[in-house]
Amino acid sequence: MEQGPILVRPVRFRDAAALEAFYARLSPESRGLRFMGASRGISGAQALRFVLAEQRRANGFVALERASGLIVGHLCLEPLRPAVEEIGVAVEDRYQRRGIGRCLLRAAVASARRRGIGCLEARMLAGNTGIHRLLEHTGIPWRRHPVDTGGELVSLDVAGSAAA
Repeated sequence: MEQGPILVRPVRFRDAAALEAFYARLSPESRGLRFMGASRGISGAQALRFVLAEQRRANGFVALERASGLIVGHLCLEPLRPAVEEIGVAVEDRYQRRGIGRCLLRAAVASARRRGIGCLEARMLAGNTGIHRLLEHTGIPWRRHPVDTGGELVSLDVAGSAAA
């Protein structure tokens, strides 16, 4: 899937080091929104877990800057229960609000539908306006549910919606 100079593709084993570097490049604010709290990024073991997603019946995508091959976005899908997966997404700060999150989400929704997943869920900080903006432009029905102080659960109905 292409977005101008950006290519979105499934995550691969050889992406581990680049994925770790991607999360290290995110601003503290972006990492905080992605991981719902202070984070220095991901460890090598966590990067390996992300790139071995298929072996765990999970899924993941990266957005690459075509010219350099640099990872500028990452989305992961993790099984929660039958027909429901958790979604997590991050886009490098200098690339935010350029449609990369939307391309990653389109790839995730298409993958979920192919695999019979009907709902994607995300736990996030209630003030994560970037994700709310992203979801508003998908055309996929979604709901917000408060889960704790400052947090919410967002559910996307990918089974009952038109293509994103």
